[in-house]
Amino acid sequence: IMAEEGRGRTQVRGAPIVELQPGTPVYTAAYIVHWHGAAPDQPLIQLTFSSGETNWLESVSDADYLGR
Repeated sequence: IMAEEGRGRTQVRGAPIVELQPGTPVYTAAYIVHWHGAAPDQPLIQLTFSSGETNWLESVSDADYLGR
């Protein structure tokens, strides 16, 4: 995933949140549970490439999204 405009965030389950900055790609390997989206205070335009099937899991809680 890569932020094209704005700011975002991503998190691999159990790891710290990583801020997405425009032009800096972040790679997550297949079968690694993670989430990604816009930062709380800013929209995000993202470029995402995926190969294979996507499995959507549970929603991200507000506490997890905010890093609490």
